[in-house]
Amino acid sequence: MTNSNRSDKSFHILIILLLLLIIGALAYFYHMKKNEKPKIVPVPIGVVGGCKGTRYGCCPNGITPRANVNGTNC
Repeated sequence: MTNSNRSDKSFHILIILLLLLIIGALAYFYHMKKNEKPKIVPVPIGVVGGCKGTRYGCCPNGITPRANVNGTNC
């Protein structure tokens, strides 16, 4: 075997090893990403109640909810 054939064969083996290394790394990172635990994101809870939560809104004082459209309890 000549030196040219040996270097060609060594080059091909090196390329094959590099490709296997790259494929293995990609498979590893894909597996790690796939098994990541989902991040828990808290859901903001809006304030329920107050004047905006009533059927007829608030009295002029901004605190007492109206009992009817006319606000007879204000």
